[in-house]
This record gives sequence, C-alpha cells and structure tokens, in this order.
Amino acid sequence: MRTFASSIIAAAMIGVSGLTAYAGAPATTAVRSFSDGSVVPGSSASLVRTDAGVSAMLATSGLPGGDVVTMWWVVFNHPENCAGPSAGHPFQCGRSDLGNPAVEASVLFAAGRVTTNGGAGDFGAHLSVGDTSGALFGPGLLFPQSAHVHLVLHDHGPADARIISQELHSFDVCNPTCVDVQFAVFES
Repeated sequence: MRTFASSIIAAAMIGVSGLTAYAGAPATTAVRSFSDGSVVPGSSASLVRTDAGVSAMLATSGLPGGDVVTMWWVVFNHPENCAGPSAGHPFQCGRSDLGNPAVEASVLFAAGRVTTNGGAGDFGAHLSVGDTSGALFGPGLLFPQSAHVHLVLHDHGPADARIISQELHSFDVCNPTCVDVQFAVFES
C-alpha cells in the first residue's frame, strides 16, 4: 500500500512539474476603467500562456450592482502591426487596430455573470488556439505566446429574467443599452 501511494504521489509531482514547464509564469495587471483609464481599486487580472492557449482570471469591483456583465477576449495576433501607443492610449494595440487585416484581430466571448449588489465580479475563462466559437469576428487566437490579449468587461444593464440567458452569452442583448466599462491589457 505504501509503495502504491508513493507511486501516485511521484506521478502527480511529475505531472505538475511538466505542466509548470509547459505554462509560462502568470502575468498580472491592474483592471482599468474605460471612462478615464484609471486603475480600479482592489482589482487584478492574470493571464497564463501556453502553446495551446491562454487562461485568464479577472477580479474587480466598481461595477453596477445586479447588472449582467460579460468578459470578452480581444486578441491582436500580430501586435507588431498595431499603430502603437498614442496620446491617452499607452498600449501597443487598441480599438483602431481591430479593422487592420495585418493585425489579425479577434473579439470573442469569454464569460458572463450577474454582478453582486456591491458591484463586484469575478471572471475566468480559457481560450484555445484556433477556437472561434463565440467570435464576433476574426480568426481566434493564433499565437498564444506573442499575441496581445485584452480582457474587456461589457455591461448589459440590469439583469432581466426575460432575457438574462441571452444577456449572459451575447454582445448586443442590452437592457436598455450596453457599454464597455473596464479592461485589462496583457502585452507579450
């Protein structure tokens, strides 16, 4: 019995060390407000890159309580072709690059939830290379180690029992309007 248990522990340790070698160290960044670019107090986002895809976690506050909020992947597969930083936009890639074919950008659904009455929200998602399910447009994630990845929180308005399932999994089902409220940026 002792040998069997030791073998299981050894196999698990080998598996964990192999996964650690396969995945890069998690990158962590602040979550920012779309309205003015300021950091949302107490918020954070992390991204883990592997050759097979990316995984993200985002924890934030300051969202409207009881609203449906979705998280979206915004992927810039060729950030070297982005316009670059500009006044008021310190990041390599941004909204103006979404229409540039040389960037091979994609916007894809990541996750959705109803925020707490206090306006907090935790989101988590994984995006595999080539997965275009939930894509608004684009080829999905092509180069997980070098693509710039933005996470965008999209507020659909107050949760409404009649449309909540559509709000939680869509971009344009709104009550009454939708607005991008927060974001996090991961440059490679």
